[in-house]
Amino acid sequence: GEWPLEHTESWLISHMLAHDWFGGIVNYRSVSQAWLNEGFALWLDRQWTAHTDAPGRFECQMWELSRQIAAADSSETGKPLVDRALAEVEDIYQQDSGKIYYKGAWVLQMLRHQLGEEIFWSGVRKYLHDHQGQAVETGDLRRALEEVSGRDLEQFFQQWVYGHGVPRLKVEYAYDVAAKRARVTVRQTQKIDAATPAFATPLDLYFRVGGQERSFTVELKEARHDFTYEFAKEPTLFCVDPKGG
Repeated sequence: GEWPLEHTESWLISHMLAHDWFGGIVNYRSVSQAWLNEGFALWLDRQWTAHTDAPGRFECQMWELSRQIAAADSSETGKPLVDRALAEVEDIYQQDSGKIYYKGAWVLQMLRHQLGEEIFWSGVRKYLHDHQGQAVETGDLRRALEEVSGRDLEQFFQQWVYGHGVPRLKVEYAYDVAAKRARVTVRQTQKIDAATPAFATPLDLYFRVGGQERSFTVELKEARHDFTYEFAKEPTLFCVDPKGG
């Protein structure tokens, strides 16, 4: 059936306008690199509809996408975001339940969160400027972000773009009243072996203690980590990844 006018205006038009940059100014060299266009377009149209409709809509929509990615992207059977087996444009719609779009958008979300707003967008501008009118590959975006940030992003792209699967986290939390200490245990429960090592990724932890917000960023590298925090009072709220990064 036909889409309602509101849906067409708030999603399709903003999505296709994003392709003026990601598809127009630069375009992927081969179908295997399609996430460079579709990931940006989906991520940007979600931000636009949040701007026009409701401030919290972007976070809600990204959470919904993460649920779909988690359901489809297996460490054992999933395919990489950059898949050399893709030959025709139509093939991208069969890739792990929309991976080119959904996981592509989440890769950008994570990069913006880890690099920060200013550095991330400076890198995107450099990527577009340096390759205007050219065919691009994932390495072109990576190099632009590395040059402006001074960071080595090889591991990030290797596990999120060229690898397959996603981390599946089990988080346990407890507060010891006598010791005035909070303990957080984080386990990666997906299959981990030599071929599929544990993900190395930052994770934000949020506490509310006595009306004050306390946030910590921890670095996951192993199958299990234990973190402890000293608080004079028991936290009234504990949250993992509160900003969806």
